[in-house]
Amino acid sequence: MKRLAIIVLALMAVVSCGKERLTAEQTVVECWTRIGAGDYQGAVALMEGSEEEKAEYVMRLEEKYAAKLQKAGGVSRVDVLASHSEEKNEALVQAIVVLGNGAELEEVYALKRVDKEWIMGAYRAE
Repeated sequence: MKRLAIIVLALMAVVSCGKERLTAEQTVVECWTRIGAGDYQGAVALMEGSEEEKAEYVMRLEEKYAAKLQKAGGVSRVDVLASHSEEKNEALVQAIVVLGNGAELEEVYALKRVDKEWIMGAYRAE
């Protein structure tokens, strides 16, 4: 019985120390949380693309959002409105980003699972 308890505790320790994987919805929220905090590099880490493309995404995100978010009072919250997944390795997540001044940015994000991690589709400038 004592041996079983030790095995169970060891398994719990291994599981709890493992990296927590984000769902598709959590990935969208985390990406916007990082953008709101000015962590464009961290936000881009959640996106699809080569290292060269990701370096460009960082610059684009900063150009597009740094001044806008500062003026708007940052990101207040991200509300996921809907999530749909026809295949278990692809998902669409509709979310509204609410800014500090009450303005809202609504978008549908395409995500795919790569190596058990959800990543957002390539960044596109609007």
